[in-house]
Order: sequence, then C-alpha cells, then structure tokens
Amino acid sequence: MYPSAHNSHWIRPAVMFWGLVVVACVPSTHWKSAPTPTPKTAMVGVATAASATPTRPGISAVTAPTRIIASASGELRIAVREDITTLNPFEANNEGESLAVSLLYDTLLETDSDGKPRPNLAQRCETTALGTGLSCWLDPQAHWHDGRPVTAEDVVTSFYLLRQARASQMAWLASLCDRVEAINEHEVRFSLLSAQASAITALPTNLIIVPAHVWSEVPQREDAKDNSLVGSGPFQLSEWIPGDRLVLHNTQSHHNTQAGVATVVLRVLRDEVKALEELRTGNVDALGWAITPSLAKDIQAQPDGYPGLEVLATPGLEMHILLLNLPSPPYDQPAFRKALAKAIDTDAIVETAWGKFADPAHGAPFPRGSYWYRAAVVPISFDPELARQELQSAGYLDHNRDGWIEHLDGSRLQIRIACKDTLSTRHVAQRIAADWQAIGLSVEVDAIDQDQWIPTLAAGEFECALHKTGFADIRSVLASFAIDRGTRAAGRTVGPNFGGYSSPEANELILSARHEPDTAAELELIHRLQDTLERDVPQIPLYSPHILNLVRSDTFGSWQPQAGIGLLHRTTIVAVQPYSGRPD
Repeated sequence: MYPSAHNSHWIRPAVMFWGLVVVACVPSTHWKSAPTPTPKTAMVGVATAASATPTRPGISAVTAPTRIIASASGELRIAVREDITTLNPFEANNEGESLAVSLLYDTLLETDSDGKPRPNLAQRCETTALGTGLSCWLDPQAHWHDGRPVTAEDVVTSFYLLRQARASQMAWLASLCDRVEAINEHEVRFSLLSAQASAITALPTNLIIVPAHVWSEVPQREDAKDNSLVGSGPFQLSEWIPGDRLVLHNTQSHHNTQAGVATVVLRVLRDEVKALEELRTGNVDALGWAITPSLAKDIQAQPDGYPGLEVLATPGLEMHILLLNLPSPPYDQPAFRKALAKAIDTDAIVETAWGKFADPAHGAPFPRGSYWYRAAVVPISFDPELARQELQSAGYLDHNRDGWIEHLDGSRLQIRIACKDTLSTRHVAQRIAADWQAIGLSVEVDAIDQDQWIPTLAAGEFECALHKTGFADIRSVLASFAIDRGTRAAGRTVGPNFGGYSSPEANELILSARHEPDTAAELELIHRLQDTLERDVPQIPLYSPHILNLVRSDTFGSWQPQAGIGLLHRTTIVAVQPYSGRPD
C-alpha cells in the first residue's frame, strides 16, 4: 500500500484525526449521526476552549502552528535498498519513493510524532451530520515551490488524477469518494460513499495534493525526472541520479513545517554488508530498513565494535499468531484452545528468536503499537501444569497410559503445526511443539513451501498454522474475524478469516464498527471485540516484533521512528536535528 512513508498504515494516524473533532451547538462530548436533518457539524483544526470540547480526553483542539522561518543545517544521508525510479505520487511504490514523495508534497492533514493530527494544507476539516460529506478549508499561506498558492482546484485535480492512475497503490482512496468539488478558492468538499469513521478520515490524511497548473498538462507525469518538479512540501528536488542517489533541499519556507536538516540524501545501497560499512565509516547516517535481531543483539553486546551506532527499537504493527482450524475437533472447543495457549512459553520464544526485540502478546489479540490496542488485557500466563489440568477437566486424557493425550473418543490425538519453510518460522514452530509435548500432546511440525502458504490456508488444509497478520488497516483486521469472510466456497475461504471463526456476538460488533461514523464509538466497539476474542481464543496471539533501525548516534539526534513504520516517515525526518558542530 502506498503510504508507507507519508502516513503509512493510515488507519492509526487517521483515526487520531477524530481526537480533535469538536461539536458545534451540541452539548455532548461525543457527536453522533443525528436522526433528523438538523444541520450539525464536526470540525478539526481551529477551535477555542469556550466553543469546543475535544472528543477524547487528553487531546485538545489545535490550530495551525505559528509560522517561523527557522535555520536548518546538516546533510542527512539515509541508505535505501530499492532504486528510486519515480516521484509520481500516484505511482510511488517502494519505501524510498514514498518517503521522497512525502517530503516533496503535502496532504490536507498530517500527524505529528505522537500520532496526533494537525493541520497541513487544510487549516480545518468538517463533516456533515450524517458523516458522508467532508469539507476542508485550505491554509491561505500554503504555496507551491514555484510561488503559486495552493487552491481547492488543486485538491480536485489531485483526486481525479488518482482515480485515473493506471497502477496506483492508492486506488483504495478513490473508492471512498463519489465526487470532489471546489466550493471556492480555499474550500473543497468531498462526497463520501461511507460514513465509517476510518473511511471518513482516510482522504485528508493520505491524498497527496499536486499542482493543477502543472499536472493538468501531463496527466501521468511519468517522465517528470528533472528539477522542474513542483510540490508544496518542506523539501524540493535538487538532484536525482537513478540507481545512485536522490538529493532534496529544505525550502525553509513551508507554511507550517520546519525541518531541522538542510539536505536529505537517499543513497541506493542494495548490498547490506556495504551499507553497514558505509554507516560505520560515517558515509551514511542511517539505514532505511529494519535490521535483524541477531545484528541488533551483536551491536548491543559489543558496542566497542560498532562505535557511534545505535539500535532504535520501535513497536511493530504485526502480530505473529497461531491460526486454529476452528470447525475441526478438538479446535472447536474453547477449553482446548485456552489450554493450548497457556502451555506456550511466549517469553522464552521471544528471548531466543528475537532477543527480547518483540512484545509477547500474553493473550492480547492486538499489538501494543496499534492505536486500537486495549490496555486492560487479562494476560494469559505460561502455566503448563494448569494447562494439563484444564485439558483433563475437558475430557482430554491419557486413557491407555502411553504418555500421550487422546481425543474425547479415545483415538490418538496428533497435532500438526504448519509453518512456512524458513529457518526462523521452523524454529518457532518447534519451540511451540516442545511446549505442547511437555504436557502430553503428540505434535509434529509441517514445513510448507512459501509459494503454497496462502493457498494452504485458504483451502483450510491445516490444523494449527504459524502465521502473521498486520494491524495497520482496521478494515482488514475486522475482516479476519468476520463470518462473511470465513465461509468456504469451492474449497476455498472467501476472505482472510482462514480459521473459520463464527461468533454471532463478535460479528455484530464487527458490523457495527464497519458502519460507525464516530471514532470514539468505533474504538469502543473494537475494544469490546477484543474482549470477545480474548474470551473465545479463536487464534493464539504469540508476539509482536519490534522494528529495529540502525543510526549513527554521534551525527544526528531527535530520532522519532514511527510505530509500525520505523525511520522512513516524514514526521521522523522532519524532527531529526544535527548535533552542534556537524559539518554541512
């Protein structure tokens, strides 16, 4: 998905937009869709304490920051693995391209280092009472690099260019909106197809705005590879040598963002050994990709061998889980599933496989780095003796006294753990197998070729499967537990609910969340869904790996890697500050 660098995993930053929602002429702190056509609005951006109440405690309404032209210095050099072949915002695909685009262009709203929303091109946005109309008012001081003002017509043009793009990674944005119109020079109105809170906020936080006076002449601009490229972002293109480097300079005239560095250089270094050496010698200041836990452990254990280097660990938005084939006995029994969960030593797995660079789930279905994470989790503690007792209470016994637990009908109970055929996943699967064998379960590990992994899950040809799932897009998360996404047709699961979870209670919460326009209410529904998932244990959450970035700690400071993303994010780059005495 495109916004991996600008607002990657848009759901978490997007929903935070509603932390600034305020209600006009409504005494309640949480605005709901009105049952009558009485006009009501919800706004973000400019508000006062006397006229507005933030929807979420601890978050106050914001205004556009004071515009102060600050000095910038230093050349920040970041290694990226993939070549930068385009700066077309509608075609950017890899992380380096997406980061460059995010620095060259703007969105209507952006997020700060804490994930809280703030105005960017738009000073404020406002929804209609029914949640299907969105109006944004542009900052009159926002301008393009050629000096021309940013207008509502630019927003309209950008949306329709997105809709026309042939292979856009942002096509999903276009599917949220029916039409866009310029009301006047500084007001634009979106007619949305859905009132879901997450969908409502997706457009202002992710739609890249381009200048109509440039792009209307060349709709795709796939050949725009020179210094005439015009954006509105805090950086402007200085040099571009495909396969080698991209150089951006700080305009120091952005309407609300003041970056601390004068120049950003993205160097293409595909060889990781060479990239690490360039970092150690000071020729680059950071690696733009996540390093392995083994390298991170080595650096921390032998700091003298890596002088000036620092490992930055950031919470991830990915959860490693054990999928369970719920329609098949004994996995259809909640007591059996809970006993399995209590018999897995996730702390030990994290220690050996990740060197503590991961958060054990302990029963939490969502990772801690997720905006949706419910803090009041009832932990599942590793207790093999209790797990054995609960299996016995549920009728799973060793009747013939051969040391192995049997099915309820007395037949041999043989568990098969499927995993991808890679060294790391086989290691984790074997650790889980050993834990289960210790309580009397006969277990085998079945390594499956990576090309056959998803087809195997979709066909339901597994008992337990060591899998991982992302928690950035809440729509995908909800689909992975929804009844309508877990049914099987022609031998295949119709959606990502591979385990076949079928809970009417959970499904009602999912359907309500899908159509809830109010963010606070949506969050409450998803917290209630997590309560249900913790009770039912339709899958066993294991751990959420950290994102491990490597930087030089003696050249630049104030690194603020983003949860689920790491360093390659506009908020991170803008916040970086050169140390005093650092040469330009």
